[in-house]
Amino acid sequence: MAGRYDGRMSSPIFDALTPRKSTLLVFGVILILSFGIYGASLFNDFVRLDDGILITENPAVQEISPSSLAWIFTHYDPELYIPLTFLSYQFDYLIGGRNPFIFHLTSLVFHALNACLVYILTFRLSRKWWVGVFCGLLFAVHPLHTEAVAWASGRKDVLSGFFFLGSLCLYVRSLWPEDDEKTHAHSDYTGRICLYLSILLFFFGLLSKVSIILLPGILFLIDSYKGRTISKASFREKIPYILLSIIFGIIALYGKRTGIIGVTLLHVLLMAARSTIFYLQKLLVPTHLSVLYPTEREIAAMYPEYFVPVLVLVALAFFIYLLRKNRTLVFGILFFFLMVAPSFQNFAKDGDYFFASDRYAYLGSIGIFFLINTLWFSDWGKIFHTRIHSSVQKYILVIIVAVFGVMSHAQAKVWSNTEMLFRHAAQLYPHFNARAYNNLGNAYRRQNRTEDAIAMFKKAIEISPRPRTLSNLGAVYRKEGMIMEALETYRRAIDINPDDAEPYFGLGLVYAESGDLSQALTFYQMAIDREPNFAEAYNNRGSIFLASGDMARAIAMYQEAIKADSLFVQAYFNLGVAFTKTGYPEEAIHAYESAIILMPDAIPARINLGILLYNAGRMDEAKTQFKEILERDPGNVTAQKAIMQIGE
Repeated sequence: MAGRYDGRMSSPIFDALTPRKSTLLVFGVILILSFGIYGASLFNDFVRLDDGILITENPAVQEISPSSLAWIFTHYDPELYIPLTFLSYQFDYLIGGRNPFIFHLTSLVFHALNACLVYILTFRLSRKWWVGVFCGLLFAVHPLHTEAVAWASGRKDVLSGFFFLGSLCLYVRSLWPEDDEKTHAHSDYTGRICLYLSILLFFFGLLSKVSIILLPGILFLIDSYKGRTISKASFREKIPYILLSIIFGIIALYGKRTGIIGVTLLHVLLMAARSTIFYLQKLLVPTHLSVLYPTEREIAAMYPEYFVPVLVLVALAFFIYLLRKNRTLVFGILFFFLMVAPSFQNFAKDGDYFFASDRYAYLGSIGIFFLINTLWFSDWGKIFHTRIHSSVQKYILVIIVAVFGVMSHAQAKVWSNTEMLFRHAAQLYPHFNARAYNNLGNAYRRQNRTEDAIAMFKKAIEISPRPRTLSNLGAVYRKEGMIMEALETYRRAIDINPDDAEPYFGLGLVYAESGDLSQALTFYQMAIDREPNFAEAYNNRGSIFLASGDMARAIAMYQEAIKADSLFVQAYFNLGVAFTKTGYPEEAIHAYESAIILMPDAIPARINLGILLYNAGRMDEAKTQFKEILERDPGNVTAQKAIMQIGE
């Protein structure tokens, strides 16, 4: 069509570049922007929001061994099945130990690669260079993506996103080769290889996080957008994708089985409407972003925060229906919806409801970026083409990218540490963000800021008296020797929810520290009755039996603790002590070795193991253990004396 603006390069600089050099230039700009924006976040601490359970307190990521590999492929996180994410953490730990820098660096690298893949995908779909460029740039810098990039536990989103985007790019490549390839033989063999690799990457992505489960739907969208009719052959090629989605969907439902209890279909629909409109709003105006978005009140259709989004979605659906012949509009909106849909049921967290999480829009945002940029560089934007020079159009987008980059840089600093993160959340939602105050209390408790911790827990309880918050407050009282306050707080938690195991465990600790071991045993057992896999309760019962000389029951309790949590290092150590006291040195050796495999820095376990090996006449093995101790703790007197005694 004469005069049609197709968004191609119009700069003399770009005209002088080959397509490959242009792509490398885009990759370089994306890389520089990503590190310029998020570079400061590389020095952020881990935060007390899943980073503990996934990384810093998870022995499975601190060692690459047959047992740790078996664990990551047979356990949830505890809700999500993410073995490849755990594997990536294992490699990070192997390189940098517990230093958060390497964990943040890996996530940032994956995010930058994802932005490059977004450029490739959107360019190949639109065949417009500038569309691909600005989609990639917006993906790289958008503030809504900060959570996935700056949070170490957000790795599962950037990693699954990498495989998701790689799978889509290969799928497009298998069916629609590059223009310069059309002059050569783009054989069926090449297309099949790309398709097989696409399926493989989808499998890897599901092993990273199941949220990409609706990728088969995206493939049908791509076919429709590219004008490919649905046939038996096109459906048959997607059967492997569909089967993988079904399998991992079942796995995901099993992990989420407790989280969906008490959640009704109406709740899901209302929260889905609210979160969808929220994400669309924040993609356009990404201000007041928070790690937590708590609901103000019960989920009910009578409240405007729910019925207004429903009305907006109905109007949007009607609008799309009227313009259903516009492939770009349909593709962009449905891409966004399909990618945020798996998160719709993820709003219930330990009795609290949260209507959104920034990371859930990480991949869905691509659909909106594609829609906006494609329309911007098309005849739909001719009003701008006639009134604004085409270069000015690009400058407008460059300004938007720059503004978003500044906002993302500021948002990344919010994730510097636990206190800053939850202080920011509490400031945005001061009147109903009980979880933020609770997490602040936990942060202060670990810093031994007792008064601040108590104040935060009380603030959280004023907003929402959750049993877990009361248990946390009880723990502070117990640590400070305020026994009566601790007992009262734990019992208040039980009154609110008699089925919660945590306050019973807390009461067990109070009575154990007070010397009333009989009562302690009773409350530990009551905790186990409510949570059969409460490993710490089994372990503490075992310690009481061990102290009283009842070795048989102590051993049984430690074994139950290990059965409940195969990574419970302290239980293995205690089991080794019990076996040693009962005259079973080989069993004790095995228990200590298990503890060391899970935690190589477990010095007490190595000392006890070295002594047992020495007593068994296994001098070389004993010396190896004591040398290992000195490598980790050069001033360890016990190891020094042991090596001198063993001699050469």
